[in-house]
Amino acid sequence: MSLKSLPSPTKFKELASEHSPLISGWPQVVLMLAGVYNILFGLWAIFFPSHYFALTGLDAVNGNLWQCIGMIVALYGVAYLISSTDISRYWPIVAIGLVGKIFGPIGYLWGLFTGESSTGMFWIILFNDLIWWVPFSLILFKVINKNWRKSQGIQNSFSESTFNSYSEVYKASKDNDLLFIFLRHFGCTFCQQALKQTTDEYKNLNKKGITPVLVHMGEEESFKKFIEEKKLKDCFEIEDKQQVLYSLFGMPRATLSKAFTRSIVKDAIKIAKEIGSTVGTLQGDGYQLAGAALVEKRKLTRIRKNKDVRNDFSYLEFVTEKEKEKKSTSKKETGKKSEDALTLYYDEACPVCKIEVDMLKSITKPELVSYVDISPEDYKAPKGKTKEELMAEIHAQTEDGEWVTGMEVFRKLYKHTPYSTVFNLTGLPVLKQICDFGYIVFAKIRPYLPGRKENCNGSCST
Repeated sequence: MSLKSLPSPTKFKELASEHSPLISGWPQVVLMLAGVYNILFGLWAIFFPSHYFALTGLDAVNGNLWQCIGMIVALYGVAYLISSTDISRYWPIVAIGLVGKIFGPIGYLWGLFTGESSTGMFWIILFNDLIWWVPFSLILFKVINKNWRKSQGIQNSFSESTFNSYSEVYKASKDNDLLFIFLRHFGCTFCQQALKQTTDEYKNLNKKGITPVLVHMGEEESFKKFIEEKKLKDCFEIEDKQQVLYSLFGMPRATLSKAFTRSIVKDAIKIAKEIGSTVGTLQGDGYQLAGAALVEKRKLTRIRKNKDVRNDFSYLEFVTEKEKEKKSTSKKETGKKSEDALTLYYDEACPVCKIEVDMLKSITKPELVSYVDISPEDYKAPKGKTKEELMAEIHAQTEDGEWVTGMEVFRKLYKHTPYSTVFNLTGLPVLKQICDFGYIVFAKIRPYLPGRKENCNGSCST
């Protein structure tokens, strides 16, 4: 960890002034909505190419052409979702999208003038193009303003309230141990879960002489009200909308695959039912991940950075389980496998499998990925599995013995390759279901592919 101790208030203010905050909040929501809308529209056009024309009474255009248009629109949707993760970086996607949304209506008007367009296409133009003009333009204005300020060397405005809160915490850290609890945006179900966890464990934390510090991107008054209502009298809060502390402590941001998956949505619904919360409005960066840091007498001694938007750990256990951190450090020093290490079970007799595994072996580290050929006739499967099961579907085993199957194996496997970012796209909503189904189909037809060796039987494992 680069941060060894808490910076002084003066140093913190200096870092805050130089910090370049992300464009977050409603612009992220707009791009998420645009992404989901485009993907749904594209799938509609691909799988039901004549449906819109039947609804409006228009003469259907060439079905293949309409499906191609749907594919392009869906790909734009994926691009919008990607741009929502870092608007400052991916703003050209927004700009290209806006240009397309301007020229589309111009072409439509020209078609009306020449008699080649129909008024029935108006609804497509309205929902695909016109309603996005204002929000996309405002997003680009934000980017332009930010880039101009940066080019002129203008420092970012900084809240005196944030500075005063940090100064108060810094003063208390001289003689107290503090637990910095980094939260996601206040409207997030997992943020509500973290706050409930804080409330439930507050007394026990106090008994250990540890004072919680809630670091958040919401409104200061909301959190002060929460602290007062829950009677957390010794608890501090710091409003960090610019994410200075998040950055300082190295709290990561989520990719799409770490923010929106079926399991994450399922967990969010389950937690919402358990704690009686609902999804609220986005306050701050929707992709900012949570975590915790233990500061003992101004020295940073332990830190926890969440891997996705979930917050499935106990703060009380975090501050007491120091042996776990020592064990993790020992693993790295002795060169043992990391928590993400995999053992891949593959079918060497399958020509497709062999080509892919040979490629993977050349770009993955042996300490991260092990490869086991299950094609020999005398191969004996690990305990709890049969050779037939391993042949029927690709399997991998994590360092702690957990089994992973199907497309999820590739998502975990490609984390250890230069293509991790590209492969993360297969975990996006809709695309995930398509890719998972595609793998199932491939696994069924693989035994009939040409070039298969005679000593292999069963269905495909990769």
